[in-house]
Amino acid sequence: MLSAGLFAIAQSICYILDALDEKVERICGVLFFMILEISFVGIRIMIVQVVNKKVKNGFFERGKKSC
Repeated sequence: MLSAGLFAIAQSICYILDALDEKVERICGVLFFMILEISFVGIRIMIVQVVNKKVKNGFFERGKKSC
């Protein structure tokens, strides 16, 4: 959801700059790359939080005891 909102904002900025009739291809490329990186970092953070939560709850330890 967050990345879709950021993508829409980036698109709006590109349309505004394009309306000003400037060369914005590089600016838009960098902007979209930054948004893509932010999305990947957010996904990594969420995965780490889920794994840490499962470790705290003893999820992985229970699996070892049952073997």
